[in-house]
Amino acid sequence: MILRLNMFPVMMQGSGSEHIFRLSRNPALERAWRELPGDIRARASFRPWGDTIWFWALPDQELPAELLSSGAQEAELISVPNQVLANAARDALSWHLRTRYGFERTGGHLEGITRLFRWQHNLLGNLSGLPPHTAGVLPTLAIQGWPLDPLDPEGPRSAVILDLQLRRIIDDDLAGLAELGIHLLDRPLVWHHVLGCLCNPRSRGLAGEFRALRPDGSVTVMYRGTQASRPSTCVRLQ
Repeated sequence: MILRLNMFPVMMQGSGSEHIFRLSRNPALERAWRELPGDIRARASFRPWGDTIWFWALPDQELPAELLSSGAQEAELISVPNQVLANAARDALSWHLRTRYGFERTGGHLEGITRLFRWQHNLLGNLSGLPPHTAGVLPTLAIQGWPLDPLDPEGPRSAVILDLQLRRIIDDDLAGLAELGIHLLDRPLVWHHVLGCLCNPRSRGLAGEFRALRPDGSVTVMYRGTQASRPSTCVRLQ
């Protein structure tokens, strides 16, 4: 259920040369960047675009040495594509909301969109009777960078779209819970058969302890000391 949709133009200050760097596409560097530990990659945005890689430090962070030693050149703001500026604005806003206001990033990801939520604003409260952080109705904020093509050369070249939604996760399927970043490992699952399922026999009670979601839609569980497979549509958190 979409409650509100807002687009906010973004004005960039300064020349950008002290903040944004560029270098030609380099498969080896891109591969090395993907292999860096997550805490290092979290300090910067790294955006291949066309035949160029653009990168910049996130607010209050320093660029990793791996990027500073890559031979990249400082980029004038005027040379940065509008889509790259839009990505920078989205990343900065997301960082600000997570570090200053306690938002968390959901596990699911759509290209160009960052989704944030806060458990403090669980509209369901404790009415579900389930353990904390496993069920609720949560406001979810989607942030998208949007390039602009201004008629005025001095006008904003990018914007951020803020899309506020309510996300229901009470009795949600396991994929939905995982998308929100909810910890599932070792959690007990119970059978909850859907209408028309092909389970035979239609087991009841404990289905096992969660281990992993599989690409084919099944769930790996540990049941009585043995790994087993369950259809994800027919099990729920206990």
